[in-house]
Amino acid sequence: MAYDRYTTVHHLTTDGWSHGEDRPADAVETWECDVNQASGWSDEDRDWTCTWASPAVPREERDSIRKKHREKIGMVAGRVSGCRVHVGEPI
Repeated sequence: MAYDRYTTVHHLTTDGWSHGEDRPADAVETWECDVNQASGWSDEDRDWTCTWASPAVPREERDSIRKKHREKIGMVAGRVSGCRVHVGEPI
């Protein structure tokens, strides 16, 4: 059984990230972050999964927006301050 396990929902907009279940009208992508920690002493595993992408915004534009804002919410793949982060492919 995991020590800690939860999922958060994040919406990427041109101005940055919005958090919560309600998607803003200007969202270009929605991502879920699944966080798992096996024990109080182990690193967290954070798995980012894209669950929605705006059909009105081309992938190249979404890639640029995401790259600009990814560090603000810890969406950088690899080992980051006690976390192992995996970022899936956008839709």
